[in-house]
Amino acid sequence: PFRRRHGARRFVGGPGALGSSAGFFVPRVFSIVLPAMGGDALGITRPVEARLAAVIDRMLGALQDVPSSLKWAYDLNGGLSPAAVARDVPLILRSGQLPPGLEGVYMRIGPNATFWPPSKRMHTFDGDGMVHSVRISGGSAVYHCAYMETPRFKFEQRYGAEWFIRLGEYHGVVGLLKALVMAPWKARLAGLLNPFEAGPANTAINYTPDGKLWANHEADFPFRFWLDAAGCPRSCGHDDLSGSLRRSMSAHPKVDQRTGEIFFHGRQLTKRFYVGRIVDGKLAESVDLEMPDGFHHDMFITENYVVVIDGSTRFGPKAIVEKKPLWMFKPTQKLRFGVFPRSAGPLAAEGF
Repeated sequence: PFRRRHGARRFVGGPGALGSSAGFFVPRVFSIVLPAMGGDALGITRPVEARLAAVIDRMLGALQDVPSSLKWAYDLNGGLSPAAVARDVPLILRSGQLPPGLEGVYMRIGPNATFWPPSKRMHTFDGDGMVHSVRISGGSAVYHCAYMETPRFKFEQRYGAEWFIRLGEYHGVVGLLKALVMAPWKARLAGLLNPFEAGPANTAINYTPDGKLWANHEADFPFRFWLDAAGCPRSCGHDDLSGSLRRSMSAHPKVDQRTGEIFFHGRQLTKRFYVGRIVDGKLAESVDLEMPDGFHHDMFITENYVVVIDGSTRFGPKAIVEKKPLWMFKPTQKLRFGVFPRSAGPLAAEGF
């Protein structure tokens, strides 16, 4: 059904496409399809090494079961299956009418697989960010959807197939090897040298006090986009807050439109967890806290407090080897809240 809906998988090119046209022998069972362009067009300065990485990745992928990772795509009547890019689709009122004077846009974001069916294992959270919008104006509503054109997305569009390692591939001993070796290797070969500009921008939309639209991901800088007059999403690029942001921001920063402050948290897995405060579009301060290995997905603020959540779901590399979820509930890990009074002044670890 996915082939009928989305067409055949988009493969282009041949065995001499990445780099010189001298060709490269690969056993047929591990044959790969490379783009019909040279390494320069892809931005790859080491095409021979890139070819080797592609071959090794495909060989490792042949040891993993792809179909078993795609159950999510068939659940909910296929509601999570990939959507095609769309623009200027008028929506028809089923009943009633839009309230007079209602003007604005509704947006949502989620991961959307670019290549389908995939040649790699895929998690529900895999896929490039796609923003869906409904522009309401003059008594009518128009729908659009567009990909967030991150460096990762642009590279794979030029490459013509999946290049980067997906969450779904972190499965079994092969998955651990992909996480530790293949993921950083292939990112470096693709020119994504800043790890905080290498994600898919696919998790949440945020609107800042200074008028920016962000598409956020769990382990990246925010990705900026804007809406044209029709309400269609347009990509800008990653936002490092005028050079003040040096570490990743989680997908769910909290905005106080009253004070103009943004509070966020972030982490380097198993190493550090931190909370930051943004004022006037720049990072004003941040502080490290002792909670490095949990699934710290969200936080919240009130008028008087900043609150971080240290939950009972924990990460461990052993789960990858045992083909279990990356994050496992740990009954002995008690739920904790870190509460900081905003009236206390600068963020400080001992203040939580």
